[in-house]
Amino acid sequence: MDVTRDGDRLMVEVHGLVRTELRPMSQTRFFARMKGEVELDFLPNGEVALTWAGHDVTARRAA
Repeated sequence: MDVTRDGDRLMVEVHGLVRTELRPMSQTRFFARMKGEVELDFLPNGEVALTWAGHDVTARRAA
């Protein structure tokens, strides 16, 4: 999963799926609809908590 900035928008792209805009729920929490709802929560420690299709994952920035 790649999360990138496009101007003032955050975009999410997953291999095999269409690039989609992340919509804000708060200053640190975002969601998108792509084969189900995806929620991303940017944590104070720099990690990202991801909830997608009932699965919870914590990830770190790769680049």
